[in-house]
Amino acid sequence: MEEITTIISRWAQGGLVREFPSFLPQVLQQPSKISSPRELWPVFYGCFDWHSAVHSHWALARYVRWLPSHPQAVSWIETLQHQITPSGMAGELAFFTRSNWPSFERPYGWAWYLELCHELATHPEPVLRNLYPNLQPLEQILRDRFRDWLESLDRPIRTGEHNQTAFSLGMIYDYSKGMGDDALCTLITQKSLSWHARDTHLSWSLEPSAHDFLSPSLAVADLLSRTIDDPEEFRQWLRNAFPQWHDNSATLLAWPTVESLDRMDGKNAHWDGLAFSRAWMLLRIARRLPHDHHLKSAFIEASHRQGRRGLNSLTSDSYMTTHWVGSFAAYWLSFHLRHDPHSDKPSSSIA
Repeated sequence: MEEITTIISRWAQGGLVREFPSFLPQVLQQPSKISSPRELWPVFYGCFDWHSAVHSHWALARYVRWLPSHPQAVSWIETLQHQITPSGMAGELAFFTRSNWPSFERPYGWAWYLELCHELATHPEPVLRNLYPNLQPLEQILRDRFRDWLESLDRPIRTGEHNQTAFSLGMIYDYSKGMGDDALCTLITQKSLSWHARDTHLSWSLEPSAHDFLSPSLAVADLLSRTIDDPEEFRQWLRNAFPQWHDNSATLLAWPTVESLDRMDGKNAHWDGLAFSRAWMLLRIARRLPHDHHLKSAFIEASHRQGRRGLNSLTSDSYMTTHWVGSFAAYWLSFHLRHDPHSDKPSSSIA
């Protein structure tokens, strides 16, 4: 656990203050100066893109939660204190309020930002908990924008990349549960069921696409494992969605892991994250099944296979991997804790 955390925390800590290279999407309505990343986003300017900077801050906070006595824990805290300042967050807020692109980072970056808010608001370390008020003004804006967008959205987005709806709805559902936002929880539940309750024969066998870092089929099951309350109803939904797995668990175990062949290419490097996201989705689905369910052990074994494959990426020195995959490794590790993802005690076994 500590060895893995040492590697991925070094990636996050170095990336947060690395301004270049940077992916700089902007919508311009007239000729104007192209601002630098730090000018646009005084806090989340590093890690190649805005959402990766956000979830790398989340990851550092999570490492402090897990390993408060780690030799680098004080350094992690100091980095977060240096980054998440009132003036810096005022600059972030200014970007979102003046931008000609109100959908910037929707929904993926919004989901990670709200997850960061949840992490700091509930953190056992008082110094980090005290940073949460700096995030609140932008939290309110993104939460409201997400609600308005979700209410207007008629269909889900079933891709394996950033604009996928299932992943972001699931993460924001967890945020809303943790923060006591019952209205947002209800909205996400209603939308997820209206979109997916009748899904059958999800096309897992056609995955992955070349640039996926999320599984379109597993992400739906991962979402509905939270929003379908009745255990029997969820088991029936799972049977309809994945009938081949239900009839023969060997088809699940035979689902191959994938290996990035060119980690210097940012899109091709997505498969490193796919291994971790498959692993946590499989495990969360397994935890929703009763102990005697014939697929439970297969889901757990498949999760471990995918997670072990993801660990291969931790040898990479390509920034196209290191600027973001560490956060996916940390999120996966969250599901190997003895209790819930916000437990303070890591499990002794992660594989």
